[in-house]
This record gives sequence, C-alpha cells and structure tokens, in this order.
Amino acid sequence: MKAYLEKLIHVVDDQHLAKLKSMKMKTSKLRKLLDCLISARDTGGKTRKELLEYLEVDDRLLRKMKSVLLRRCYEELVPGEGLPLLDLLSRYRLQENFERQLLIEEKKIRRKSNEKTKEEFYGMALTFMVRMPFSSANLDGLEKISLQILKYAKGDEKELLSLKNLAMILTVRMIREFFNRDKKATANDDFKKTIDQISLGAKVHNDRALEVFEHFIRAVHSYMVKLDYYEAEKLFSSLYKDKERLKLLPVDFANSVCGMAASSLYFTNRFEESVNIFEDNIRDKNVFFLNHPHLLMRLTEVYMITGRMDDAYEILSKHLKRFLDTGEPDAVQIAAIVYTKYYLLLGDSQSAFDYLQIVRNNLNKKFFLIHDLDTRMLEIIYFILNGDLKFAKSIIVRALKFVREKKKSKEVPKYAEGFELLHNLVIAEMKGRPLNHFVQEANNIFSGSDTIFGILISRYCNNELINQQAS
Repeated sequence: MKAYLEKLIHVVDDQHLAKLKSMKMKTSKLRKLLDCLISARDTGGKTRKELLEYLEVDDRLLRKMKSVLLRRCYEELVPGEGLPLLDLLSRYRLQENFERQLLIEEKKIRRKSNEKTKEEFYGMALTFMVRMPFSSANLDGLEKISLQILKYAKGDEKELLSLKNLAMILTVRMIREFFNRDKKATANDDFKKTIDQISLGAKVHNDRALEVFEHFIRAVHSYMVKLDYYEAEKLFSSLYKDKERLKLLPVDFANSVCGMAASSLYFTNRFEESVNIFEDNIRDKNVFFLNHPHLLMRLTEVYMITGRMDDAYEILSKHLKRFLDTGEPDAVQIAAIVYTKYYLLLGDSQSAFDYLQIVRNNLNKKFFLIHDLDTRMLEIIYFILNGDLKFAKSIIVRALKFVREKKKSKEVPKYAEGFELLHNLVIAEMKGRPLNHFVQEANNIFSGSDTIFGILISRYCNNELINQQAS
C-alpha cells in the first residue's frame, strides 16, 4: 500500500502527535510499529527490511498492521470520521489519503436518501479539495464534485451554486498557472471571460457573496496570472480591511486573503508592512496559512530580510520542515529553497549545499520553472561565496542558455538580468577588478522576492572590497 500512514504521522502538528502517542494499542507489535514511525519523524526511520526484522513479521502482515493502525489513527484524531476526517486530511494537504477516504465516504453517502444531505456533503468535499496542493490539483475531480452538487441542488439556487463553484475552480486553475509557467499557458482571455461571466452572474442574481468572490478572483488573477503585484496588493488589501465583506467568502478563501495581501506587499518591497499583516495569521492561528507552504515561505523570507533570523528559524522548524517529509514536490522544493537561503545568510555552506541537493533531486522528479530558476540562482551564489568562480561561471553560462530558451515566461527576463549580473561579477573578480559598483546593481536587480539574492551578493562584494583594502 502507499505510505498513507507514514505521511499522516510525519505531517501532524504537536497536538495531534500527542494524541497518537497516547493511543492504546491492542497488541505490542502495533505499539512498536507506531513508536517506530513516530521516532522516524526525527531520525529518518528504518528501511522496510529493517522494519520487518524489528517487528518479526512478513511483508503481508506488515501491510495489514499498517492498514489497521491507519484506521486507529483516524479514529483517534477524528472520532466518527466522515466529513470531519476529510476536513483534517485536506488541512494537512494529504492528497492521496484524502482521495482514498473520499471514495469511502462517497459510498456511504450514496446509500442515504436525503438529497439535501448529499448536496451538503459534496459542497464540503469541493471546499476540502480546493485545499489540496495547487501545483498538482485534480481539476477533473473538482469538476466532477461540482456536478454532483448541482445534481442535488433545487430550483433557482442551482445557477448561483454553479457560478460559486466556477469561481472556486477558477481560483485553482489560476494558481496552477502560477506554478506551471513552463507548460503551455492558458490563454489569459479565457480567465478574463470566466471572471466576466461570474461578474455578470453576481449582478443578475444581485448576490453580494458572489460579488465579493468576483473581487477575490480578480485579485488572484493579478497576483498569479498577470504577476502585477501592485494591483494585487490593492485588491487584496481592500478586501482584507473590510471584515464584513470578507465574511461573505468561503472560509478558506477568506483565510487566504491576509497572507496574499502580505505576500503582495512583500513583492513590492514593503517588508515591514508585510510582516505586520503576516503576523496577524500567526496571532489568529490561521490554519489555512500555517498549512500553506507558499505563504509560509514568504513570511520566512521577509523575516530574514528584516534581520529576524530567530523568527525565521521558528517558522522553518515548526512549520516548513514537515513539508520536506510529505513527498509533495512543490512543497518539498519550497521548504528546501528557504532552508538554503537561511543557511547561506548564516554562512553555513555545508547545510546550504545539503538543502540545494534536496531541491535539485526533487526538481529532477517534478519540474517547476519558478523553483528551478531560484535554485539555479542559489547554486551560482553558493559557488561564488565559496570561491569556486570557475565552476560558478560554467553554471551561469548554462543558466543563460536555459532562460533564452524560455522566453515565454514573464519572469524569465528578470532572471536573465540577474544571471548577467553574476556573470559580469565573476569575470570582474577573476580579473581582479573592483566589485563595489556591483552592490548597487545587485540591489536594483534583486528586489521583492529576490531581495535575499541581493543581500548575499552585496555581502560578498563588500567583503571582497575589505580584503582588497587590507592587502
């Protein structure tokens, strides 16, 4: 069976982990298996062969034990299962666990005669599915659940429900566009047509909730598709400040607004304002935010930019670290990239290199252009900081060739400019020329989400200038 049990144990928070630790087991072997899997959160765990020998069981019995233990864990965390269990699995972004459990719950719900119960079930299922990793979202599954909701809806509410479901699915499609920029792009007009369709529906039905949803998806479109962070910041911030309107959004979408507003501020270099809004999520214990690697990444980075390294490490160790164990490609890459930046800023080259390897190995399994470009930049900076200028130069040449072949992505020109700067810096350093003018260039080119690159390059140039003056 797939690693449903291992993934669950790896990602639960401390409160849920304490519940699992205190579970009463019927057999000593089940207890040994649970304890072994819990200890693997910190130690890396045993190989399958070692586990079989440790438990003194064969492969067939181990599979059965894992199946029993998974069910016991579910019962301990969410007595009664049903929608509350789907809610929990979706909050932890356990896609395979969720999809498997959804099939089980669907079989149960089909046996019920009350159509309103069925409509409510599929309505909640759609909400939960939207929480899944956007980079690998199952759009066909979302459409299927949406049709099931409409199948049980009555009268005039059917068209309104259809528009609200369309807005949810459109949000996922646009966010997928953000992560899959190297793939064949969806025509921007298609997104705009759908937004206009929702806008018209809000007017026809005179529905305030749908009108607020339209505002939200326009903000998402600015952020994720147009990459216009100034426009996105205005749209998200106005919604974030209007608490009454915010309440009209589905709860998870409302919970995302705060983080998206803060991220937009971050992209536009308003770091202190960004931190203040991000920290509202921490104070409110916003579950959506604390389980969303993209938003956690931005908060951690803005902490590092503003010199709050201890706060950055707390987010890394308490929240982002567990994404390294989920196997979710996008989340693994995000977490490892942030760890790399953190250790480069601390001057810990070995740890930075270890996390760079995690990103690169994961990119070889599932490629995301946005993470590949960041990784290339970090690899070059790593070798520059460690004095291997010849190797850094060879990587830069490959990076420049790569970005020239990827012109269709909106962000490629920005990275090309950064690689050109690093190429000129390396040439200057190899020829013994002054590096002081590269400080200002780095600060100009590397801003917003790339600010940490600029900080690292500026430090290097300043240190080299000090060394030149000393000699």
